[in-house]
Amino acid sequence: MSRVAVIFLLVCLVYSNKSMATDAPAVLFSKAGAAYKAQNFEEAAKEYEFLIATDKTNADVYYNLANCYYKLNLLGKSIVNYERALALAPDDEDIIHNLKLA
Repeated sequence: MSRVAVIFLLVCLVYSNKSMATDAPAVLFSKAGAAYKAQNFEEAAKEYEFLIATDKTNADVYYNLANCYYKLNLLGKSIVNYERALALAPDDEDIIHNLKLA
């Protein structure tokens, strides 16, 4: 294989990995949502926790994680995550409502 072909393959590999990394949060969010809909709240919580480990700025992820913990009757964790979501989206009525319920 020529040197040019090897360089081309390496460049393609780097860009394909970069696009996969960019898609990963959306895929994980979708996977977590599917687990939640299937009432597999533990699996959904794990996926949301992983998302939070990579990005702590998404109120929707904290809100969904809080909902999982609420369904698992882990109210302390639920409240903490509703509060984190509220800090990122202070006017979100759903977050405010669910925080009051928890």
